[in-house]
Amino acid sequence: MLTIIFTLAIPATVIGTFYGMNVNLPVVDDAGFLGPFTTFVIIILASAIPAAIMFAYFKKLGWISSWD
Repeated sequence: MLTIIFTLAIPATVIGTFYGMNVNLPVVDDAGFLGPFTTFVIIILASAIPAAIMFAYFKKLGWISSWD
């Protein structure tokens, strides 16, 4: 169970390390759909989508069952 939890956290960990290493992220100057938070939302989605896909896959394999 801990391995599954760790595997679901890998995308956020990898992206978070790049974000926390003072890497210059592209900043959108013009106020588009999300305004100045566009890069932040892209980073969150880039870490949440793979975790959701892995969760669905593990659930399909039967590795994650209900907590009853």
